[in-house]
Amino acid sequence: MSILETLQKEFPGVVFETYYSDLYIYQEDLQAIATFLKEKGISYSKFIDNIDHKTWIVILFGYMDEYVSSKRKG
Repeated sequence: MSILETLQKEFPGVVFETYYSDLYIYQEDLQAIATFLKEKGISYSKFIDNIDHKTWIVILFGYMDEYVSSKRKG
């Protein structure tokens, strides 16, 4: 199960974006997601979006499997 699938199962309604292989996560209660990721040993960092001024979590290469799969299909 991918990181995204795991997060969607654990936190229904989580908002996400991807950029190449990186996974960006937003939810009102980011602390719960941060705690979950820490328990799973998944590295992440937080940043504040300059447009909406909301704090997001970014998981570098968190979307890698899906990104590679999408490139192989073409």
